[in-house]
Amino acid sequence: MNVTVAFGQREAFGEGTRKRVLVIMDKEVLVQFAGTDNYDKTGNLIATLKKPKSEEMYRINDSIPPELRRFNIVYHKDYVRDGFDRLALVVNCSDIKTMIDYALTRALLEEKIK
Repeated sequence: MNVTVAFGQREAFGEGTRKRVLVIMDKEVLVQFAGTDNYDKTGNLIATLKKPKSEEMYRINDSIPPELRRFNIVYHKDYVRDGFDRLALVVNCSDIKTMIDYALTRALLEEKIK
């Protein structure tokens, strides 16, 4: 299994360009992180919290699988103006280990790896 973390920028949420970080396993993007509104001050990135085998994102009152509870779960709109009315994961751009851990945890939940 090869895991790559790629840093870049692209337009998002109507705010011009934002920092983007992709966690890729064997040429498949597992997770995409975007810079928060205050990224320049904090270095924080945010990723949507998606349900396994679905594009549906967790809502505030949804039950979160135990495997995901150890991550810093937040309300997306608190970090991105005009963001999603859903839950997300926030992580600092220097915390590569947590980004990879989250991506691999999602891959396990989606049965992409064993």
